[in-house]
Amino acid sequence: MRKRLPLDKVTMSEMDKIIGRRVSETVQQTDSRYESEKKSLLADLSEPGFLNTLAIHEAGHEHFYLEAGAYGMTFDPPVILFRPQNTVKPFKKQLARIEVGGYTSLQDKDWFLKLAKGYAAGGVCSETLSSSRYRGDRTDRDLWNQMCADSFKNESLSEKEVKAIAEDYWNRARRAVQCELNGFPKLKIQNRAEEIMPLLFPWQRGPDSR
Repeated sequence: MRKRLPLDKVTMSEMDKIIGRRVSETVQQTDSRYESEKKSLLADLSEPGFLNTLAIHEAGHEHFYLEAGAYGMTFDPPVILFRPQNTVKPFKKQLARIEVGGYTSLQDKDWFLKLAKGYAAGGVCSETLSSSRYRGDRTDRDLWNQMCADSFKNESLSEKEVKAIAEDYWNRARRAVQCELNGFPKLKIQNRAEEIMPLLFPWQRGPDSR
């Protein structure tokens, strides 16, 4: 079983650049809240096995987004987001994410459920296929709620009705993903997680320990 090599000063310097790439050096050096958020992010990333958990999470998203006809997907490494309009908490850690360029199968009658599976798959895969501490999928759920709100904004539906649709599809998607993980996709997602490690964590000199 391959182990992640210890971080040295060069690696830490590269890691700092990656994590802080969206915050100017001036802001980093003058606002102590940045350093606090960075320490919290580094604590998460240094937890044994957690990088593997994140990779499985994003690989799970990718696998099921592909079923929904997604294309142009890219992986975004961990980063500190800077939101100057939020004066109380201007910095927010983002562990990692996958971005979708678009979708081609919009006419598929089951497309909306397939899309929901793409959103829900990260949490289901990371809690099912990983031994690291699971942190839930609140962000994915919030994004799914927003997707539903945007999708039905021109329909004559109340906010309560849209929320009910979002809840129904989310629960159905989680059950469907969990069921499918009993078959071939399980191994495929685990192997894909290994492949995308360098994309998610480019400062690494070796794969994360399991």
